[in-house]
Amino acid sequence: MYHLLSFFIFLLLSNFINLTKPFRILIRISDCVYVFFIYWALTNNIQILLTLLMVFLSKLGYVSYKYWGIKNSKAFILNFLFNFLPLFIISFVIYYFSFSDLIKSLVGSDLLFVQSIVYFVLLQIFYVSMYYVLSFLFGFRVFFNDYYSFFYEDFKSLVLGILFNSALFIVLNDLSGVNIYLVFLLVLGLIPIALTNYNYNWIVRATMNTVEKIADIIEAKNSYAKNHSRRVSDLCVKFGYYLGLDYDDIEKLEHAAKIMNIGYISIPEYILLKNSSLNLSEERYIKEHSLSAYNILQKLDMYKDIATIIKYHHESWDGSGYPEGIRGNAIPILSRILKICDVFLALLEDRSYRNAYTLEQALEILEKEKSKFDPEIYEKFIDFIYKEYKLNKVDEVSKVGE
Repeated sequence: MYHLLSFFIFLLLSNFINLTKPFRILIRISDCVYVFFIYWALTNNIQILLTLLMVFLSKLGYVSYKYWGIKNSKAFILNFLFNFLPLFIISFVIYYFSFSDLIKSLVGSDLLFVQSIVYFVLLQIFYVSMYYVLSFLFGFRVFFNDYYSFFYEDFKSLVLGILFNSALFIVLNDLSGVNIYLVFLLVLGLIPIALTNYNYNWIVRATMNTVEKIADIIEAKNSYAKNHSRRVSDLCVKFGYYLGLDYDDIEKLEHAAKIMNIGYISIPEYILLKNSSLNLSEERYIKEHSLSAYNILQKLDMYKDIATIIKYHHESWDGSGYPEGIRGNAIPILSRILKICDVFLALLEDRSYRNAYTLEQALEILEKEKSKFDPEIYEKFIDFIYKEYKLNKVDEVSKVGE
């Protein structure tokens, strides 16, 4: 029983030992620990139900920690199923591989390395299959952060990850034959790797938060647009969930909206506060602010995708936008989503040269300017707004047509 309690703590901690960025290869050490534990428990005559109970509780504890404070029961349940079910299935695979006379005669104990490779290949297949099944049935992808995921960037990384875990599995198995606590010591020795990965992620987040604060300060130069980006960001997230975007795309969209106006730093303040029409020279400044933002951000590796979203979020479907005047599907889809959210909220806000429009007026203006938006996204956005603002569509459509 003491061994089992130790193993439960060991399993719980292993969830956090993943080797991802900045190493640019995803190696889930936690997967290796789980597969080894299941194998060790079954070969040491520990009941499979007790083994699965420990796996269940460990994954439940991990998901509970990860989603602490997030009031979304669907996200919690789906992430738990994704984390637990592949390990549940692999338990029975290991049981069959370990105790089947046919497998023993074909493989033998001297080919445990080959056997472990089979485990990790199958586990990868189970993870991928579970992801697509849950996404198809329940829209799981909007709750799943690919940044810490099981997906590998390319075939080379996939092979290296599987080979690394298989080799580590063999090492853990050899150590367990001497003393099971040597396994604990080895995995504890991997904690510095986990901390390196954690510190890298912390630095990335700290950098992004700093850029957001700088963008807020720059945007505050225009008192009429203060907190506009934050409101757009919130709307983008809600609309992203409505569209069923991947979690990672929603996260990119959220951050891009928060810093989309960082290019205001290149615009003289008198232009931002001008309460009359802009002349051609002043319009040129305005139209260059998204390009200025791109030039600032694209030099940072973590901002490659976000910088592109911002660069094109003023482009129009009909080609009348800026800075490059591209049209249609040439505009990145996240830029198209950001554009319509940005325009809609801008219409509802006061500006130095006009008062805020009412919701009905804003919808009417969007209808008149619909050629500037992706037709499919426009229709879905209008449906989303009616649901978000709890409007009666029949009544509102008649008002917009008046």
